[in-house]
Amino acid sequence: MTGTKFRACNAKRNNYSQKKLDRLLKQIDAKIDKYMNELDQGDALEASDRKISAQEIKDRIQELKNRKEKYEELQKQLKETGQNEISTTDPDARLMCNNNNNVDVSYNVQTTVDAKEKLIVDFKVTQKPNDLGELDNMALRAKKLFGNKPLEVLADKGYYNARDLKKCVKKYITPYVSKQVYANGTGDRDFYADKFQYDKEKDIYICPAGQELTRGRTRKKKGQIVGYDYFNYDACKNCDMKSRCTRSKKGRYIFRHVDQDFLDTIDFNTELNKDKYKLRQMIVEHPFGTIKRSWGAYYFLTKRRISVTAEVSLAYLAYNFRRVINILGPGEMLRRLKEREKPALI
Repeated sequence: MTGTKFRACNAKRNNYSQKKLDRLLKQIDAKIDKYMNELDQGDALEASDRKISAQEIKDRIQELKNRKEKYEELQKQLKETGQNEISTTDPDARLMCNNNNNVDVSYNVQTTVDAKEKLIVDFKVTQKPNDLGELDNMALRAKKLFGNKPLEVLADKGYYNARDLKKCVKKYITPYVSKQVYANGTGDRDFYADKFQYDKEKDIYICPAGQELTRGRTRKKKGQIVGYDYFNYDACKNCDMKSRCTRSKKGRYIFRHVDQDFLDTIDFNTELNKDKYKLRQMIVEHPFGTIKRSWGAYYFLTKRRISVTAEVSLAYLAYNFRRVINILGPGEMLRRLKEREKPALI
């Protein structure tokens, strides 16, 4: 299972957030003030030293005012809808970071691929820039497609979410998901969060310097406990390794998720099946290597989510047809299709 970004039919310049609109409006106000001053002075010059007429300046001011009205209307839409951004060409598309760390207005297509034959089993077009919250949804859809048989799911760390993993296990789906590794502020690998050892009997963490971190703060989200912070600021004050461990003046703390014992079990099972998990990239890269690189279909030609879904359906159908022909051969494929043929009307 993976999520891949397809560029939408919407340029970045036609995507607006509150921050971007604030910046554009500030720039327009500054330009209007500049032109108004030039009108007052009566000696406005362009870079080419050609004198600009008063009418030209008035036209430019009006153009800026029209643009300002447009941006203010977009601000109003953001406020009324509660959205974080607006795309004016394709309203359903969103600004996302792709695998090459480039930012484009895109769609995130969640895709399930069969491990044996590398056929695309299922997909869903989403507007979310990340994959969190999609593991259980896509896994349950795949389980239903395969007749509710026990299922194994391979996914990268972008899907690592305790709630989603618990839902999978509850529905007899075995997830192998790479865990998140959290860096510290200094970038020293020896002091990443996974280098702090947890002692379950004492309910403490042992830091790389041998100091004990005890439970302090309780973290909540929407009234529910999500985890705890462990720290020992007194020990951090006089620690020779503090500069390698944290940039915080107070000292280092470690967050422990309320479901960390469950997550440790998932991590252990994933580590035990490391060879199986390594197949994930080989499985998902086959269809996307073909569709995006070989066929050049890394962007959409249509607009709106419903049309984009139809477009990706055709691309995935073409991939599956080609894949089946390579596996079975055209003759055997046609024979099997005829066996399953049913009249459209009775």
